[in-house]
Amino acid sequence: MLKFLLIPWLMVLSIVLYGQSQSITGKVTASDYAQGLPGVSILVKGTQNGTITDVNGEYSLQASQGDVLVFSFVGYTTMEVSVGVSNRIDVEMELNVETLQEIVVIGYGTRTKSELTTAISSLDDEVIKDKPFVTVEQAINGKAAGVQVVQSSGAPGDAINVRIRGGTSVGAGNEPLYVVDGVPVQNTEGINPADVVSIDILKDAASASIYGARAANGVVLIETKKGEKGKGSLDFSFYAGFDEVSETLPLLNSQQYLDLVNTSRQNAGLPIVQDPFNGQFNTDFQNELFDRATVQNYQLGFSKGSDDGSFYASAGYQEQEGVISPSSFERFSLRFNQNKNILDGLKVGSNIGLSRTNFNVINDNQRVNQGGVVLSALSTPPIIPVINEDGTFPTNPFQAFENPIAIVRGESRTSFSDKIIGNLFVEYDFLKNFKFKTSIGIDYTSSKEDRFVDPFITGNGRAQQGEASNSTFNELIWIWENTLNYNIDLFDGHNLDVLVGGSAQRSTFESTFLLGRGFANGIIPTARAASDPIAIDADIAEWSLVSYFLRGSYNINRKYFLTASIRADGSSRFGAGNRFGIFPSASAAWNLTNESFLQNNSFLDLLKLRYSFGITGNQEIGNFNSLATYVAGADFPINGEILPGASATRVENESLQWERTAQHNVGIDVEIWDSRLSATIEGYYKRTTDLLLNDQIPNTTGFTNALRNIGSLDNRGVEFALFADVLRDKDLSWNIGGNISLNRNEVLEIGSEPIFGGGVPDQGNVAILQEGEPIGNFFGFVSEGIDDDTGDVIFADLDNNGIIDDDDRQIIGNALPDYIWGLTNTLNYKGVELIIFFQGVQGQDVYNATRFELENQSGFTNQSTTVLDRWTPENTDGTLPRAVFGDPAGNNRASNRFVEDGSFIKLRELTIAYNLPTSILDKLSLSKAKIYAQGRNLFTITDYSGFDPEVSRDEGSTISPNIDFGTFPQVRSIIFGINLSF
Repeated sequence: MLKFLLIPWLMVLSIVLYGQSQSITGKVTASDYAQGLPGVSILVKGTQNGTITDVNGEYSLQASQGDVLVFSFVGYTTMEVSVGVSNRIDVEMELNVETLQEIVVIGYGTRTKSELTTAISSLDDEVIKDKPFVTVEQAINGKAAGVQVVQSSGAPGDAINVRIRGGTSVGAGNEPLYVVDGVPVQNTEGINPADVVSIDILKDAASASIYGARAANGVVLIETKKGEKGKGSLDFSFYAGFDEVSETLPLLNSQQYLDLVNTSRQNAGLPIVQDPFNGQFNTDFQNELFDRATVQNYQLGFSKGSDDGSFYASAGYQEQEGVISPSSFERFSLRFNQNKNILDGLKVGSNIGLSRTNFNVINDNQRVNQGGVVLSALSTPPIIPVINEDGTFPTNPFQAFENPIAIVRGESRTSFSDKIIGNLFVEYDFLKNFKFKTSIGIDYTSSKEDRFVDPFITGNGRAQQGEASNSTFNELIWIWENTLNYNIDLFDGHNLDVLVGGSAQRSTFESTFLLGRGFANGIIPTARAASDPIAIDADIAEWSLVSYFLRGSYNINRKYFLTASIRADGSSRFGAGNRFGIFPSASAAWNLTNESFLQNNSFLDLLKLRYSFGITGNQEIGNFNSLATYVAGADFPINGEILPGASATRVENESLQWERTAQHNVGIDVEIWDSRLSATIEGYYKRTTDLLLNDQIPNTTGFTNALRNIGSLDNRGVEFALFADVLRDKDLSWNIGGNISLNRNEVLEIGSEPIFGGGVPDQGNVAILQEGEPIGNFFGFVSEGIDDDTGDVIFADLDNNGIIDDDDRQIIGNALPDYIWGLTNTLNYKGVELIIFFQGVQGQDVYNATRFELENQSGFTNQSTTVLDRWTPENTDGTLPRAVFGDPAGNNRASNRFVEDGSFIKLRELTIAYNLPTSILDKLSLSKAKIYAQGRNLFTITDYSGFDPEVSRDEGSTISPNIDFGTFPQVRSIIFGINLSF
């Protein structure tokens, strides 16, 4: 009976004992941090009872059997462990998949996002794949804060300009340095975007200074795909679709054209003209020129990886026809990436890309009499047919200007470029903490361009009896780099990482040019067939760069980070006493999340403060600029005899040196709610000194100007990037990524006089660079409206002298935007994916010189329908001045009449895709399959009156960006594609 009475008491006692708190101790390590992980948060689930690990990864807290301990640390998978009988619990934490995807490539190494002390924007292959990108730069557009990408025209394969935190130079280039798999390259022309797995953009000087003399404009690190561990994967992707002109301009019909021409002639006291075709034609030359064009892309790749190494191989073909035939872009590419562990700690590998790129080019950005196809389509009178009955092409009947179809059929420009970009490397891990790497890389280009003007089809061709030119260019750049890395966990959570290295780079190139005229027919289009050789030219040159660099990184408990680097670059391009430049940097970060006072918070995953400072350089000025140079081919009379000789072309400047850009950067990184919301805020100030500019020098030297280090300018700005996982449901997910950036620029010093540029025929220079103002200013007269009595433009007399002359010009606009932004929404529901990407530019001005051609009302060219609202005695409220042949009042001089707001919002991408479910994949023996439809540049919201506000005749010019002058229009794209993995 007693034992039955004791049973309930024993049960109660056991429950009490089971729930009794005990001291639990242990050590937390990590797969990548074996000595103990400091700062790990340990919390008894469902309570506020918790602690953090010390500098050795050790911890101690009170818990009871049956309790669940939750181990969490930024960048690692959260673990839950039940408390049992043992009072010691050791755990090893694993990097989670998301963190692995956030490995950031830095110069000569990698870092996790939480370890960064500098300003770097990272893009993965999700941004690139399934997109009809011709170049890597297109993938960056709108995706990275502080980075402006301008596709200056819609021509297939046309150059794209990238500005990272504004322009830093006037004469030495503003494009960033591109590094592909560790190899610095001249451009990205030969890179197939389908082979790219990540793009990391080094924006501040501290991140970029490890590349020293070439990093003033930022650095873009491009990594191509490597094999992944596991089964081999065979991937095939294909897309096809079409491009079309997204906008055309309204032009006068035949009757309106004749009325305008004769009104302008009557107003000038000139006789009227008659239609030589008696009203038979009303040709829409835009419709005749622009046509829907096809695009297609094929990509086949194989990858495989194991513990011993990896392999990736791909072949790609891409073709993009132009909406103006016969313009086109075509690229064939091959890639072979591999690495192999051949001995314990010894790895060898290679990354090799081969490509051939073919172009068919048409002339744009030129007047009709210079072969400008686009302006010809806009200004050719509609009264003429496209082609005569005899097969010839009619010209403007009142002046010898070609119609656009004659230009594209009568002139051909074809080119190709073969490129090899690759490297071979050896890595050796030794003495536990050391890693040595040696790499030799090449960037080889061989290109050729042929141009031929038929001797019969066009008036220009007939006048010159045909013309042919041929140019070739070959350049081999090799680079040999050696680095030694030392990484050690010292004591109490202190880690030291040191990198020391050296680099030697050399370029040799040669080019030839031939020009000939006088062809009996158009059968043989080579310069050799010309009867009259006009020009023969050949050049050989070289440059070299030798560098030494050192970087050290130190962190304490993954809370306090300090990095410093220094690089010395010696360039053959500068004066003998200034060949070497020194480029230091330092950066620091404080990860507050790992502090004890924030360990027990329930929502903050990352809070990091950063500061950096560094100096970078710019050497992109061409070769031999510091030397006194001479050109052969000059003839001199000596003793009555003409003898060959050489003439001086440049004065010596031994003090010529690098442009230098010093930059401060502060940043804040925040992640909250299990990283569902993350944000980065950056602020920067950078100043460029020793600008390389051509400046006036005394005429007694025999020259009028010389390249000197005389200028300075600054950029300052703010960037904000945000990413939010709005929904994380099993079947439904929605995330938003956005960024916004603003940059302000000021020219501090440029020498003795302002610099003018942006010349427009019949208007002169429309751009100016001057001290105290930003770059990109437009310059001209100020229109104050139209005189009701005369119909002429009233221009402001700024100096009040009663005369409108050049002294009455002033700044009338600026091409730099107030801010730029991008916003991406991605939704997934049970395999259905929707991507909506908007991109915008606000506050930029465009100088619309195309409007000058279409609204001058002073000649025989066709005009825009806007001239229908011109001033007449019956319409004194007209928005345009009177029509008068020859423009005697100068109404069309460069003025704010032609400066327009170029702000825009574009729907850059709209994609809907379907990922096939596993049940179907298994039947088809596939591991992945996606089908999709995509539209790009579907619509643009803008007040700009031209084809598109994203335009720049002078491409990346610092002085004269955003000039529209008959530029190849941008296109709208529709594609359909499929991706398969076996």
